[in-house]
Amino acid sequence: GKMGGGGSGSGSDSQSGPSQPSDQTTVFPAPTPSPGINIFQPPSKPANLPEWGYFGQENEGRRVGDQFGHSIALSSDGTTMVVGAPAGGTNETGIVTVLRYTTFVPPDTPNGSILWERLGQQIRKTVAYDRAGFSVALSSDGNTVAFGAPGGISDTGSVEIHQFNDRRWSQLGRDLRGAEEGQRFGEAISMNRDGSIVAVGSPNLVYGKVEMFQLTSSNSWELLGPELVAPMRDSGFGAAVDLNQDGTIVAIGSPRTETNGALSGMVQVYRFQSSSVGYRLLGTDVLGASSGDLLGTSVSLSADGLTCAMGAVGSSTKQGYIQVLQLDETNNSWSIKGTQRIMGERASDSFGQVVSISSDGTVVAVGAPSKTAARFGYVKVYAWDPDTLDWKLKGHFAPNDPVVGSRRFGYSVDLVDNSNDSNNPLPILAIGDPSHGEEKGSARVIRMLSPEEAQRTNNRNNNQLFVTEDRPPP
Repeated sequence: GKMGGGGSGSGSDSQSGPSQPSDQTTVFPAPTPSPGINIFQPPSKPANLPEWGYFGQENEGRRVGDQFGHSIALSSDGTTMVVGAPAGGTNETGIVTVLRYTTFVPPDTPNGSILWERLGQQIRKTVAYDRAGFSVALSSDGNTVAFGAPGGISDTGSVEIHQFNDRRWSQLGRDLRGAEEGQRFGEAISMNRDGSIVAVGSPNLVYGKVEMFQLTSSNSWELLGPELVAPMRDSGFGAAVDLNQDGTIVAIGSPRTETNGALSGMVQVYRFQSSSVGYRLLGTDVLGASSGDLLGTSVSLSADGLTCAMGAVGSSTKQGYIQVLQLDETNNSWSIKGTQRIMGERASDSFGQVVSISSDGTVVAVGAPSKTAARFGYVKVYAWDPDTLDWKLKGHFAPNDPVVGSRRFGYSVDLVDNSNDSNNPLPILAIGDPSHGEEKGSARVIRMLSPEEAQRTNNRNNNQLFVTEDRPPP
């Protein structure tokens, strides 16, 4: 998923939703009384925004301090979710949990019943301070998971890939490992649609690098082409990575690049040519405009890899901005799509800490996990409006329990545009808050409702959403 400085790979590719017998009703229950989120930022919802509903219950970390929700990723239909809790386990070994949305709900199910159920066992590491789950990625079908553990002995870092079969997760191939002290291999990872290619960032090296691994027929991981190495020192190259759907294009953030001033940042997008030729830069470097912008803190690619969203979390005293660029393939250059910058609301918002774009490049979610005492973080969703040729706000979400202490809501987000009607995809959005409830952490999923569903939504005013979806007989 997308997380602060991480990428998910194209979990964000639309595909038809889970198949269901026609006599069933899918119930999206109201949240339990545990702290939820305001589907719209108070004081009131702007008139033209679509309705959103909760998708299953809120999921919390097991123990205080786990930081569950530090990273998050969805399958392409939005019904499987992986959540990282890098401070979970004894001495922060880290815990990775995969949840699957259960589609069958008995008719007498009470509101707020558990619809996200754990899939297989929790995946853990054994070395102290491994911090497994610092970054996570999920294949399109939700049956292959990758996670980064950038800590471990001397912070060399490692990555594991697991596959779900016979009711449990079993590791696919060996651990991928960093080679140097302090490398933090796995701080950012991404996976392509079918789970056969994994990109791993090592931003902490003097010359950061990104390595691509491909699954061989003998179920081992081999380097795909030469490693990509930072063009300059101490640039944080690999702090964010994202792959397109087939794994041939990779976006890389280098937020500490100093080309336009200290910490101005940079994003580069490379396309794999062949094992012998390696990778070719698409367009030119995209540079942060001014010092402190930290452009490249987050990156996200569309399925074809030709639209790239990127976050500059440090701009204007950490107000932050995102921009969306599109590649013009004829003259090999990037151009801004719509507004030059979509800005955060005010200083210290950290808007753009994480960004996730839909597979078709028309919907983008942005996390602003403000760390200030007065703000608790928010997430905004924008959709491309072909009439005005600009981005239009479609959703604005914030915690509704500011007293209890959610402090980094939107630190991780992942957006997918699943729909059974491909002409009108309805986004599904996962939001993580690793600081929720004394850093227990939380993860929950919401979805945009169709106009018909919105009309059937009860108790809409207080956001206790209860939606039933009646499927016509085949």
